[in-house]
Amino acid sequence: MKLDIYECDRCREKIEVKADRKPSTVEHIDGRFSGEEKETVHLCDDCYTTFLYMIDTKKERRKTFDELAEKFATEDEKAS
Repeated sequence: MKLDIYECDRCREKIEVKADRKPSTVEHIDGRFSGEEKETVHLCDDCYTTFLYMIDTKKERRKTFDELAEKFATEDEKAS
């Protein structure tokens, strides 16, 4: 399985994702720049979960927690 490496734009942690996928991203209009350019931000799982808490989308937050729990369970099984 080929992995692509990204960097979280918030905490700078390395993000490994399958080559045919992209990490969690947030697109927003950044009003600090003239012309209010659209900005795309890549986020690691922890930062994405923090973002979901901030905007309070319960369905997305539950889905992300389920994915994180599955990821940790798989890593624990590999370590055993």
